[in-house]
Amino acid sequence: MKNTFLILFSIIMTSCASIKETEKTIWVNYQKVNCQGVSSKKCIQIQENEVVDPTKWTNLYTDIKGFNFVPGQLTKMVITEKKLPLNKVPADASSIERNFVKVVEVVQKPISLTIDELQGKWLISSITGINTEELKEVARQPFLKFDGNRLSGNNGCNSITTTITETEKTITFKVGLIMETKIFCKNMQVPKVFNKMISNSVSFLYTPKGVILLNKDNQQNMVLVREK
Repeated sequence: MKNTFLILFSIIMTSCASIKETEKTIWVNYQKVNCQGVSSKKCIQIQENEVVDPTKWTNLYTDIKGFNFVPGQLTKMVITEKKLPLNKVPADASSIERNFVKVVEVVQKPISLTIDELQGKWLISSITGINTEELKEVARQPFLKFDGNRLSGNNGCNSITTTITETEKTITFKVGLIMETKIFCKNMQVPKVFNKMISNSVSFLYTPKGVILLNKDNQQNMVLVREK
């Protein structure tokens, strides 16, 4: 009898724990992507970062109950998550039930920027292929300055200058040959990668994180934040 009571108590406690709700704040990407679950479908993408990181999206194969997805809107919102008991999980479904609570922030679809919109000085907050600590240890603060079609700045060691030309019909760019001074610094890896990323960039995308430089394959090269 005692063992039976303990078993029942254990089942009840396990059941209660399994339906406990937790609250989270997430971002939902502005567009759905092709994904493969049991069959091919379109999935929304989410992430829990405080500030959006374009490289950290995760496909969500189930819906968020009560949330109406609107294409073209980057949405920060609060949801609850509840882990369902296995006997209540539908076939081929997630064991986690997500429910919409409220919208915190909505940002319209990231937009491509023109040269005119980029005028001024921008600090470099991240470079693909360079870790955060390495970027902090450079001899000089990396930056870019747009002045008409002239692009100048510093790659963490040397001053650079080049031209940037907007292509016709689409908001993409062609960066000219980069000229730079010839100072030798302790860490020359950052300047080398910096120059490569600038040369390979073809478009600039505005996001809540900053202005992202993209290559021809739509991959992130660098993130800029306007100098205050």
